[in-house]
Amino acid sequence: MIRAKIFGKNVFINEYVRLIKFVSEFFFRN
Repeated sequence: MIRAKIFGKNVFINEYVRLIKFVSEFFFRN
């Protein structure tokens, strides 16, 4: 259960980082 929780948190962080990169690229392009 703890392992699944850590895995879920890592996936959430990866998605969040990807979103930040996408938004920053979008803003820097304009």
